[in-house]
Amino acid sequence: MLAVARRELGADAALLSEVRDGREHVRWAVGGYEGIVAPLRDTICERLLEGRIGSVVTDTAAHPALRELPAVREGGIRAYIGVPFRASDARAYVLCCLAREARPDLGDREVRFLQGMVESLRPLLAR
Repeated sequence: MLAVARRELGADAALLSEVRDGREHVRWAVGGYEGIVAPLRDTICERLLEGRIGSVVTDTAAHPALRELPAVREGGIRAYIGVPFRASDARAYVLCCLAREARPDLGDREVRFLQGMVESLRPLLAR
């Protein structure tokens, strides 16, 4: 499913992260990042979960809440699209796609696509 999201959104990577214990744990990924654990305060996901950013950031380097994050400044992430959700057991997740170039073409259509993918992932995460 992550490979489909990556391809359909033209992203460099697609990730499914679990958020727990003040950290983002990348559980599954295509295009890199699998197994990474980062303090939540240093992540784009935290800003999404807190409502400081929307689901789509077309240019992270131009966004005041993101441009100083390590993933943007040093990691080269220039565009982000993410959808937070909870699994049936109340665990918190974020499905997101990342790009190394600014992506002014990302918008509501792509968010709806990821939201649809979330509905397909929920039953798999409940197992």
